[in-house]
Amino acid sequence: MKRIFIILSTIILSTLCFVGCSSGYTTTSNRGSSNSGTTKSVNYYATNSDNVSLRVTKIQNTKQVGGSYFGDSTNYNFVILDVTITNNGSSEVEIYNSNFSLYNSRNVKYSSTTSLYIDSIMWETIGVGLSKSFQVMFETPNTTEAELYTLACEYSYLSSKTIRITLG
Repeated sequence: MKRIFIILSTIILSTLCFVGCSSGYTTTSNRGSSNSGTTKSVNYYATNSDNVSLRVTKIQNTKQVGGSYFGDSTNYNFVILDVTITNNGSSEVEIYNSNFSLYNSRNVKYSSTTSLYIDSIMWETIGVGLSKSFQVMFETPNTTEAELYTLACEYSYLSSKTIRITLG
């Protein structure tokens, strides 16, 4: 009797776990061109007085990153920027993903967000004479084609040093 109870309990728990786990998965259907977005090669560049430069080489607008089964999606827009920071200054520079902000034409701020599906950084120290390339992602209500945005990178917490580039 005890053996039947254990077997029956195992079957019931396995079934509940399978049904509960599988019902948590959601898939995003491909909605055609609105999900595929646009990608534009650019060459926006700025250098500040500390001789630290920021370059944007690609702008992507999309509703989804990653695959259709695994990934991040939004009902709005992801702006993904390929950036390079070059440190030609006299001391190393610490860059965090949270140092990046995007401002629209009304000066509304959008903070950077992270995703496993882009080549982003969490924290990076860039030595003198070195460069680092990576991607930064923002969730915005409009694409960069529909609205003018400005990228800001604040790279020093003590003295609030900022580099700004207008995207467009």
